[in-house]
Amino acid sequence: MFFTGPDRHLYLGSYQYNLCRIMTALAKVVENNGGDVEPGSEGTITNRSLMEKIKEEEDRQDRYMRASESIEDEEKKGKLMNAVCDIGMSLDLLRGIKNDPIPVTHTCWIRFVLDDVVYYYSADDNPFFPAYYAKTPVRDGKYSKDAVHEEAKKDWLYDCFYRYDCSQVDVVEAANLIFNFLVAAPESEIRRDYDMVAVPNTYNSGTHREKVLRPERMEKLSF
Repeated sequence: MFFTGPDRHLYLGSYQYNLCRIMTALAKVVENNGGDVEPGSEGTITNRSLMEKIKEEEDRQDRYMRASESIEDEEKKGKLMNAVCDIGMSLDLLRGIKNDPIPVTHTCWIRFVLDDVVYYYSADDNPFFPAYYAKTPVRDGKYSKDAVHEEAKKDWLYDCFYRYDCSQVDVVEAANLIFNFLVAAPESEIRRDYDMVAVPNTYNSGTHREKVLRPERMEKLSF
């Protein structure tokens, strides 16, 4: 999920919408614990799923209303009108869910530094795909770009995050679960790239190929 265009606004399904809220809340949790967060992708989001559900129910209500006008059988007409009333109550509940555009600072990934350790966490916008994290210490103002991204637990993924009416309390709880998981997680393995190079034999004049590790890639900490 990335913001494009001058308005920097995304219309998202319920899970993606709530994921952005969680990542933004996670950034706040990090800052409240004394960490520094790398700036992410800022913009505003709206829950597209809620908008589509309201439109779907409005269309269904309109169809039932028009159908009732062409039915002379009073019993069938009454059943349709009862259905219209039920849909109306459902629409009242849906319209009562706040869906004004809200600002977010992060969408599906976050990187931050806390106590001289750099953390990275990403969750795919498809909830069935795994999440990943990396955790590596800061050394002389730099951190390793060769830290392996490990699969992360998704204990925070409750059913409420697929819903239109997910509360901010649930969002903050998920953010804290992710934060606590990252802090307790072991540091990531460093896996450097390598080249296969020709090396002289010690027993004759020939050569053989050996794996030679490339220098570890280090990135300057800039946030």
